[in-house]
Amino acid sequence: MNKAVIDLGTNTFNLLIADADTHAILVNQKMPVHLGRGGLKERRLTEESMLRGLDVLRLYKGICADHQVDEIRAVACSAVRSAENKQVFVDLVKSELDIHVEVLSGEVEAEYIYRGIHHAVKIDSDTLIMDIGGGSTELIMCDSQSVQWLASYDFGVSRLLEVYGPSDPLSAEDIERIRVDIERSWRVIERRDIPRVLVGSSGSFDTLAGLYLKQQGGGYNGLEIPLDSIRGICGDLLRSTEVERREMPGMDLSRTPHIHLSALLVLVILDLFSIERVVLSQFALKEGVLFASLSLG
Repeated sequence: MNKAVIDLGTNTFNLLIADADTHAILVNQKMPVHLGRGGLKERRLTEESMLRGLDVLRLYKGICADHQVDEIRAVACSAVRSAENKQVFVDLVKSELDIHVEVLSGEVEAEYIYRGIHHAVKIDSDTLIMDIGGGSTELIMCDSQSVQWLASYDFGVSRLLEVYGPSDPLSAEDIERIRVDIERSWRVIERRDIPRVLVGSSGSFDTLAGLYLKQQGGGYNGLEIPLDSIRGICGDLLRSTEVERREMPGMDLSRTPHIHLSALLVLVILDLFSIERVVLSQFALKEGVLFASLSLG
């Protein structure tokens, strides 16, 4: 039989199905849901968002049935985690689809991200992992054996859009006030011995890889992007309008509303911690949950 993981992200729901015996990936699908839309600032899930989520989960359950899945593990992240009415959504999914949604803490989410990346990228020295989501950003310090420190911050790109309401393109004032708040939260980490290697996981980094390679799709686990290239890409994104971003070769069009804010987060990390190398991973949370379900590493 097969096993499935559904990652209920703030913007996207991801479905991963694997053969329980061979561990071969049978389905790897994502669909935009925008679960957090219209409610991140108030920390609530809107009725419209919950219904969109339910529709996609119903579709995913059908795909699981087609692939003889005997276990579905559904995990929810920042949008659900921070919502005051999260239990309404969890109960709705259970009653309508008989799927139990596990709401992950930020720390547990970060642990699974590390587990997923560890299977995709060779970590042979002290490393800082960054996972930029719609509702939160996870930072993880690790080595080849274990996690040394991790934290989850409410600086996801969709949350930044709703909370700060920046102009398009970003004004100098927008950039400054967002940067100041991010740095204020992240400076407490400076007292630690920060690694100089950054691994960017999935999501926004998928798009940065596409912009660097000027194409979407394909494998890039372990791809290293030169610092000057990633700074150039992020700088271009910061200065761009959404219309201009849609025309960039290699752009994932579903990310044009907020990828410029991902670029700002990356630049803050590069500057604040004097990062020397940037490596990318296509694996992240859903792979980590899958590997845990399969009792792998």
